[in-house]
Amino acid sequence: MASESQAERVGETKETKETKETKETKAQKQKGANNYTRKRFIGDCAVVLVASALSALGFHVFVYPAKFAPGGVDGVATMLQEVTHIC
Repeated sequence: MASESQAERVGETKETKETKETKETKAQKQKGANNYTRKRFIGDCAVVLVASALSALGFHVFVYPAKFAPGGVDGVATMLQEVTHIC
């Protein structure tokens, strides 16, 4: 009988560990989903601004002087700019 009760206790311990791990995992997922802070938002905006500036610099240094249009929306915008002389 002693071995049975010990086995039950070990089984209960495993179950409680699994339950605790599951609860912690769920809490971490919920926390991560709602953890988009102002600091992270500002950092993301800074990355977008820097990438946009580098893209614009690349267009003005390479694309416009060479008089060619790349593919996609950027190419359409380049062609419209050349036809309308807006910038």
